[in-house]
Amino acid sequence: MNTAHQHTPCGPWGDALRSLGYLT
Repeated sequence: MNTAHQHTPCGPWGDALRSLGYLT
């Protein structure tokens, strides 16, 4: 989980980024 990443924007991109963040 990358703590460096701040709040991701809502929407498909935000969901995808958060999913990747959780996996990594």
